[in-house]
Amino acid sequence: MIISDKINCGTHITVQQVRRNNRRLQKFYDAKYFDLRTGEKVNGQELNCGRRTRNKNLNTENLRKYSEKKVSPGRISIRKRRYPYKLGDTVLYDWQKCIIKGVQKLGTYIKLSKISNPVKISQVRVL
Repeated sequence: MIISDKINCGTHITVQQVRRNNRRLQKFYDAKYFDLRTGEKVNGQELNCGRRTRNKNLNTENLRKYSEKKVSPGRISIRKRRYPYKLGDTVLYDWQKCIIKGVQKLGTYIKLSKISNPVKISQVRVL
């Protein structure tokens, strides 16, 4: 006798996407200019034209004409050092299953979800 219905074996796999870089790894430093009105150093954001957000009516006076000389250029700093444990990893500490909430002291200590104090990475195991 042949059964024509498909049999469901009950296997379920959950896949979670893990990115290599997140925005916490990079910082943006704005350019600095001399302001002609006051003679002080100000950020480039303070001397804008008001059209950064196009869906709002922010077209006011263009303040770029008051920027005299660029003191320092803007830059983006990306932290390139990686640690053996990342946020969201599941580890075993004192026979408890914990999730990593943060990395401290250049990756030698980690902050866990169920423990209040930082823990050395030599005391945990990866699950």
